[in-house]
Amino acid sequence: MSMVNSTQPLAIVSAFGSRGDVNPMLALARELSRRGWRILFLTSAPYQAMAEAAGFDSQALVSQEEFDKFIAVPGLWHPVQGLRVVLGETATMLLQPTFDLLERRVEPGNTILVTHPLDFASRIYRDLHPEVPLVGTVLAPMAIRTPGDPAKLTDWPLEISRPAWLVEVSYMAADWIFISKWLGRPVNRFRRQLGLPPIDRVLKSWYLSPDLVLGLFPEWFAPRPDQWPSQLQCTGFPLEDAAGEMDAANIAAVQAIRDQHDQPPVVFAPGTANRQAADYFQIAADACGELDIPAILQTEFPQQLPARLPPKVVHQSYLPFRSLLPHCRAIVHHGGIGTTSQALAAGIPQLVVPMAFDQFDNARRVERLGCGRSLLHRQLSRRRLTQKLTDLLDGESIRSRCGEIRSRMTTNETVRQSVDAIQQLAIARGVVGRSAETA
Repeated sequence: MSMVNSTQPLAIVSAFGSRGDVNPMLALARELSRRGWRILFLTSAPYQAMAEAAGFDSQALVSQEEFDKFIAVPGLWHPVQGLRVVLGETATMLLQPTFDLLERRVEPGNTILVTHPLDFASRIYRDLHPEVPLVGTVLAPMAIRTPGDPAKLTDWPLEISRPAWLVEVSYMAADWIFISKWLGRPVNRFRRQLGLPPIDRVLKSWYLSPDLVLGLFPEWFAPRPDQWPSQLQCTGFPLEDAAGEMDAANIAAVQAIRDQHDQPPVVFAPGTANRQAADYFQIAADACGELDIPAILQTEFPQQLPARLPPKVVHQSYLPFRSLLPHCRAIVHHGGIGTTSQALAAGIPQLVVPMAFDQFDNARRVERLGCGRSLLHRQLSRRRLTQKLTDLLDGESIRSRCGEIRSRMTTNETVRQSVDAIQQLAIARGVVGRSAETA
């Protein structure tokens, strides 16, 4: 541990994954900084500049080369193999460098850890140093096991969803067959080196901080069951985007599309870290050409776009959804929780094309709300996409329901309420004085 002990408390914030993972953690860090905390921001090289632009001390624990290699893995967007890549390769790779950094930088009695769900090193550190408070985050409800209302985890037509005891058996089977091999064994090897006892099932409940867990989604999106841990507080969707608002030139460009074609564009966004979407963009371009509708294909990897786009279809590298989507007619996206929440806030219909991770469950929740439709990625074709888009764009009930949900999100206090909870924990544990409660 560092022996530096400034009068200004230190928050070590981790944010691994893609831009959708980094944005909410940066939002929390900004508010903590505004309230007088020093920030050490742990992330991947592609997003380090975003943290530094906010004025934070930052460490890239994933190099650009490692990140590029990760997003190019062929199985990344497979429902099962994707979890193996994320848990068995990326998360375990981060254990040693993250733990080593914490050993160097944590200031006893003056530090709180605010962690991304893939940061298992900080959870281990909390077991070794229980005096250091740990705030975990859950970005999407899929990450919390709920036998009474289990998340949709794959593109399989049948998943065990009831009764609750059978769902729990399926969780146990998944832990024994997959999770133990991918994550449990590496975590327990690491713990053994530190003299800590093994964890039986790391994703059952251990990975959740015993101090405080922030569910960064509202309870109307995922109604809270009795089984969720008492230290979990659902504070809502953090809608801030580290990229800020669209500049005047981009707003004018989007407005020009609307004016030129007499209707707003449809946005296609398969994920900011998705560089395996060539077929997706070809099908999207073909469907938009057939329907003769304006569209924006958003990707930071333009090499996967078709050589020729229909006249009404344009490419944009990255535009912040918070300011883009209110100018759009609908969005077709992968089902990441960040994109899902921004579309709900904008009040526009969604067509979710899930591939892996939390995306199937988010798609299910969008449909439950009546705010969109879904189409499995493996079923994606020009004909199916055209049919789904026609249904989506002509659906009066969907548009009406989108407006109702948008009205719930006009005032967003997620970041403030989340940091209030962090501050309260810090006060209770003596990291900051009680005067900080109203900062």
